[in-house]
Amino acid sequence: ARRLQVQERLTAEVCSLLTEALPNDGVIVCCTAEHLCMKMRGVEKQDSATTTFDHTGRFSEDASLREEFLLTKPYVGHTGTFTLHDKCT
Repeated sequence: ARRLQVQERLTAEVCSLLTEALPNDGVIVCCTAEHLCMKMRGVEKQDSATTTFDHTGRFSEDASLREEFLLTKPYVGHTGTFTLHDKCT
């Protein structure tokens, strides 16, 4: 798809809202969802899930900080689809 889809937009919105609402040096948001369309048609994998990320501030500027966050999450080794957006829009 050419445009961001629902999960990507939701992830970016949450990241943007947290960035605006809380004092911070950066925000990173991880959203994992199971999509019925992937289970019923297309991929047809019953255990499939999609994880999207969005980040601002120090997480956007420092790849090692972003990597440290990603390595501590339980989805490491997950077989789903991962999407990383460069910044909130």
